[in-house]
Amino acid sequence: MAGLATELYNDFISQDMQDTWKLCGFWIFLCWITSVLSNNYSQVDKLWSITPWGYVWLYVLKSEGDKRLLWMGFVSTLWGIRLTLNFARRGGYTWPPWQGEEDYRWEHVRNHDRMKADKNPVRWHLFNIGFICIYQHVLLMLIAAPAHIAYKHRGTPMT
Repeated sequence: MAGLATELYNDFISQDMQDTWKLCGFWIFLCWITSVLSNNYSQVDKLWSITPWGYVWLYVLKSEGDKRLLWMGFVSTLWGIRLTLNFARRGGYTWPPWQGEEDYRWEHVRNHDRMKADKNPVRWHLFNIGFICIYQHVLLMLIAAPAHIAYKHRGTPMT
């Protein structure tokens, strides 16, 4: 088990993942700064259906046309478009993007006895950066992790 954990750790910090981590950091920063400035903490929700296939396409572009990764990019893009259109149909997107309704759950979390954002804004902001921004974007990046594995094994036959 220790060997697997070491391999996963080495993959996570590998050169192949650098562009993915940079893009993830960009999304984290964008959502955090937008949520702080707009007081709307649903910024990640707007990117939930878009970012995974963006990560997949990073690997497709780096692979120089690997067929497996092209298929992964195509399928993940179709799925992302379907989710995005459904979210848009339900009013999930507005212009400018930082406006619009906040997910009803964040109000419940903010008003929970342990959180009480009005009494302890530092706790709420730590929750925002830690869970809403960092955790969720890393999770979205991990949804696309099979593309990283396919990239590592690019050029092998699809069987």
